Amino acid sequence: MKPVSPQQYFMGLQDILERIGDTNEGVSDYYEKLSEHLKNNTLADLSDAEYKDIYAEFADAVDKYKQMEVDIQKLPVPVKLIGMNTNLVKYFKHYVEGTQMMLDSLNPTQKEVNLEQFNQSDEIQSEMITRFQVTFSKMIGTQHVH
Repeated sequence: MKPVSPQQYFMGLQDILERIGDTNEGVSDYYEKLSEHLKNNTLADLSDAEYKDIYAEFADAVDKYKQMEVDIQKLPVPVKLIGMNTNLVKYFKHYVEGTQMMLDSLNPTQKEVNLEQFNQSDEIQSEMITRFQVTFSKMIGTQHVH
């Protein structure tokens, strides 16, 4: 297999990062609405249609994240970035698991949320995306050392 340049790797990774950002942006309003109702203990105030829309958006986002996880794993990696890429893949895998956990915290057929599971998944996602971003920043930093 032909070695891949750091530029090729970062171009492929950039495409995936943009898709992650687009997915996050798409689900954000639904997350905020649900989170606000959970925080205020007003879940019952959501209409059934709104709750079903939130569930559907979460499920769609999880499917997209799972595809991006596969895409990140398939990305050809320059030899000098293999170690950091391994961490990047691991952190994103755990992030995707956190999104699945959040979806699983929602009852798909009635307005019920396992609050403990929802909050735990939120913490996992936050921690993993932070680790992902830190690792990505370190990877970028290695490209500017002469």
